[in-house]
Amino acid sequence: MNIKVKITTTENMKYYGCPKNTIKEIDFEEYVAIVVASEMGNAPQEALQAQAIASRTYACARGVLNGKVISDNSSSAQAFRAPRVVYKNAAAAAKATAGQVLMYGGRYASTCFCASNGGRTYSSEEVWGGKRNYLISRKDEWTKNTGKKKSGHGVGMSQFGAYNMAKMG
Repeated sequence: MNIKVKITTTENMKYYGCPKNTIKEIDFEEYVAIVVASEMGNAPQEALQAQAIASRTYACARGVLNGKVISDNSSSAQAFRAPRVVYKNAAAAAKATAGQVLMYGGRYASTCFCASNGGRTYSSEEVWGGKRNYLISRKDEWTKNTGKKKSGHGVGMSQFGAYNMAKMG
């Protein structure tokens, strides 16, 4: 199944050979694999699988399966950078989790992620004011043990924490 991606970044315009704001149709699972590689590179498989499910769910919640357009700009959506390098682990993670999404109350979950929460996840209510029962504040020893300072909003999955957890088995 193809989804619509609005191409806005210079690197994507060059890769796809199109002007800014072009709407490209891209295979959904290929899109997920590119997002996973863009967000986490070639991390351990388990961390990439978590990222693949979060990324796929994020896009579904944005309505891509119903024809809505998602941006390639990470400030308004999630990172989607043309595949300069093919990360085999990212592609394998997308394939291994194909079709898997997270649901809550019969709807796509709001799957938030950031580079690092600094050792504590923040609740959606703390950051954005909207309460989600599953986006709660709690200690995150997996991220704390990396020594990485907070980078991003801190809500949901910490990519450094997921990487560390997967690396530790």
